[in-house]
Amino acid sequence: MVQDPPPKQPDVEAKRRASLTSLGCEVVPVASLAFTGLVVDYPGTESIAVISSENGVVGSDFGYTDEQIRLYRSQDDLPVIRNLGNALAMQVGTGKGSGSSSKVSMVSMQPSDLFSALKRVPQYADASFAIEEIEFDEHLRVSQTHIKEYKLLQVEKLIRELGRSGFDLFTPCQYRLSDGSFSIITPPVLEMTPQGPVIIEGHTRSFYMAQLGKDRFRAVVVRDVQEPLPVAPLRFSEMRIADGTMTATSILPHYDKRLFRFIETALHS
Repeated sequence: MVQDPPPKQPDVEAKRRASLTSLGCEVVPVASLAFTGLVVDYPGTESIAVISSENGVVGSDFGYTDEQIRLYRSQDDLPVIRNLGNALAMQVGTGKGSGSSSKVSMVSMQPSDLFSALKRVPQYADASFAIEEIEFDEHLRVSQTHIKEYKLLQVEKLIRELGRSGFDLFTPCQYRLSDGSFSIITPPVLEMTPQGPVIIEGHTRSFYMAQLGKDRFRAVVVRDVQEPLPVAPLRFSEMRIADGTMTATSILPHYDKRLFRFIETALHS
């Protein structure tokens, strides 16, 4: 459900709605939103909700750290989940929906295609790539200090879906969307340095695997990167869970934006 007309950034909003439609979502425009956030798997005993306290544009209408995010689970917060679901139900049917009910499916992807996409990252243009098993040992380091609590729930659902689709963790694969396009499921990405591997993408996935008691996980290892790291990496054991909103500079030690690897942007451009 989206506000119509969009209050800010109409071009960005148009792209967002097109992406939702390609995922098979029904986009329902309404005059005003009941709340800003997400409700997933409602109704049900495993429903979750992520609610934001702010409206508008981050960095323009309010500071990034001013936003208050709250996570609710039906197991602990059923009255809250029920009230949020009822608020949505009251608005259903007030706008014209646009979208498809087609299901999104998971399909395999050739590693060479994934590597070609990763070469769109400027720092990786001349790098080499390999899919390897990474051990949780004293040499493994991270490039961010915290991960978000709700992302652990997302990873848990993703891992279940990978299992149902018959894929090992984390082999190259992608979603086939309802409009026939594809979206890469970004695997963990590490850079190999003289001091050992550093996680660049996939902190939540690796953290989740460690919490499961695994001694290793599959990832894309990038070698021959000439540019220095965008952060000062820390030991894997120093990574923590955050339930609030934090700035990039507060979770990325000695962050240099000029050197940042925009992997998600490259894979989904």
